[in-house]
Amino acid sequence: FQWTKECEDALTKAKQAIAAEQSLVHFHINLPIKLVCDASNVGMSAVLLYIYEDGFEKPIYFASRSLTKTEQKYSVIHKEAATIYWGISKFYQFVIGRKLISASDHKPLQAILGGQKGIPQLAAGRLQRWAVFLSDFDYEFQYIKGSNNILADSLSRLPLNSQEQEIVQLDYIDLVQENIPLSADLIRTEIRNDVLLSKPYFWRRIEIYVDQGLIMWGYRVIIPEKLRFKLLSEFYCSHLGATKMKALARSYCWWPSLDADLEELARSCATCLEMRSDPPKTTLTKWPLTNFAFERIHIDYADPF
Repeated sequence: FQWTKECEDALTKAKQAIAAEQSLVHFHINLPIKLVCDASNVGMSAVLLYIYEDGFEKPIYFASRSLTKTEQKYSVIHKEAATIYWGISKFYQFVIGRKLISASDHKPLQAILGGQKGIPQLAAGRLQRWAVFLSDFDYEFQYIKGSNNILADSLSRLPLNSQEQEIVQLDYIDLVQENIPLSADLIRTEIRNDVLLSKPYFWRRIEIYVDQGLIMWGYRVIIPEKLRFKLLSEFYCSHLGATKMKALARSYCWWPSLDADLEELARSCATCLEMRSDPPKTTLTKWPLTNFAFERIHIDYADPF
């Protein structure tokens, strides 16, 4: 047997393959683990890694899939959050009951999934559901630069053709109204034409997202200025009063001056003014007797003149 140059090259390649980041290692219960996730416009990916004592990381598992048609319409923050939810669900048997570092290159997720401030009440419904699910796991959210997220980023851009099966839920209704006063299509059209809503609300940038052309704040639709009076009229047609109408309106929609607009409508509503209870009558009292003439003078006046 002769150790030739070809044998030396083969041994070198074998060593490089074993030491390469792409080579998988067996699961070990005593080593800390890290989950790196990323999402693109076409797919999502997750990489489960071991962290060794010297700080070197080795992959245990690679996973990726294509986005469904519904997921492709998600905003960036929803795609990234969905990827973390999917990744932890995918590796459930590896991460349950263990300390986990969840890494992502989308920093705004730290405010929602970081766990320091709890679950934002006005975050979108799906974000709240994912946050509640993730609260069962002992994980620490870690932000990494996009330039360092090479493995997960490459997998998300070359996803497998497999997709999560979409479950179609059927909702049954008992009342059908043909003439809907304010439709989603009408709101969507006016949002595109509204100068204010066409600009992002920076101070609510984490809680606001776009869903099928509608600007949402949590579960509430942000109404463009042109449609606000029409919507207020629909809310106020039952004349429940400003307090009850504000509670009802806040459950479905929002805009910066919603409360003030409802209070102004209540003050100017002729029906509410007519049906409003009269103020309590004061008790009639006698004027005290005077001791001399012109001690007390009563004056009555009318205006304008």
